[in-house]
Amino acid sequence: MSAPRILIVDDDKVVRTVLERQLTTRGCDVVCAETCSEAIHVAQEQKLDLLVIDVRLDADPLETIRDGFVLVGWLRRMLPDPSFRVIIHTKDRSPEVDARAEAEGNTEVFRKGDGVHGVQNLVDLVQRTLEDPRQTPN
Repeated sequence: MSAPRILIVDDDKVVRTVLERQLTTRGCDVVCAETCSEAIHVAQEQKLDLLVIDVRLDADPLETIRDGFVLVGWLRRMLPDPSFRVIIHTKDRSPEVDARAEAEGNTEVFRKGDGVHGVQNLVDLVQRTLEDPRQTPN
């Protein structure tokens, strides 16, 4: 069995780096992207098992897509295999985020926490999500 492929999309380099290191040490194949266009390129090249994405991506003000939910919807429509799972990683505590995640389906929401404990909790959620046998309906 091959290592699960995870794409992390976050405009915060520290978040990307820490998550990549933590998940790689747990046997995952991790690829990171700072922008939606980078994420699209990666997703077109390699099948994903899991997408961990920030809701708001502000790294490049010239990016056309800067909303994580919009990117997820685009990938699910355009990729040949839209069965990847999604974890929305956000500071936004509004109920709108939960409603959008529920509407998207097969999407978990993780609120960014404080320091190391927050990252560890996200890594644990990634592991639980990968172990859950549910698949995204086509």
